[in-house]
Amino acid sequence: MNWKKHWALWLILALIIAYTVVVGLKGGNFLKNDYATLVVLALTLLVLIFYAFFTFKLWEVQERQSFPSVSCWLEYLPRARDTRFKIVNTSRNNVVAHVNLNAKVYNQTADFSDHYNGKRSWYLTPGELVDGHFSIDDPLSKVGQTFQQMKAARQSSNHNIQLTLEIEVKYSVLKGNKPVEPLYENPIKKYYFNFDVEDWVYDV
Repeated sequence: MNWKKHWALWLILALIIAYTVVVGLKGGNFLKNDYATLVVLALTLLVLIFYAFFTFKLWEVQERQSFPSVSCWLEYLPRARDTRFKIVNTSRNNVVAHVNLNAKVYNQTADFSDHYNGKRSWYLTPGELVDGHFSIDDPLSKVGQTFQQMKAARQSSNHNIQLTLEIEVKYSVLKGNKPVEPLYENPIKKYYFNFDVEDWVYDV
């Protein structure tokens, strides 16, 4: 909950508490006070407002979960020159996903695996995390390059085009063992490999 956006509710609550304290300090009988009914009604209304707000927020969460949702990210292990590709199903549906990394070396396509060119399917149950991986050497070898050659050629003018990825993830809900429309697609994530620090860099 964003407290700044709901300052009015907190102000009303503060006024109710302040009034109650003042009545108590003056020795008044709160239950017989002329304003007591108004305060009780205001407090009841405040409770109802909070109840309606949180009920709506719960409905929003459940509504979002009814749609398929898939997230992915990269983790690099420098000693093995191994990239971990992690993909997780964050929805309550069984989904089938297709991943295309669109790997390029100096803007030349380096198609190195059907798992990462959109041809193979990734099947994910609700909440399931799948951990794939590939070696940095795999896309480089497809265009006749080696890790050491790329590292030696690294310059400030070419560091963000030596080895790049544009990750596309498309997915559908599975009914039985068949995908059903519509087809969902995440925004493309762009990365480049920095051969100086030896890690993937998110390209915003």
